[in-house]
Amino acid sequence: MHNYKIKENDLQGALRREKFTISVGDELPAGILKLAKVYIAKSVS
Repeated sequence: MHNYKIKENDLQGALRREKFTISVGDELPAGILKLAKVYIAKSVS
């Protein structure tokens, strides 16, 4: 039962963090819906 409470608290914390991230969001400029970062690797022969 103790392990259940620990796991439940962990999941509740993760849910709260996710909700906060969604509500705050990333401060993107107006008109931009998503930000995509692309990393390009160059092969060294």
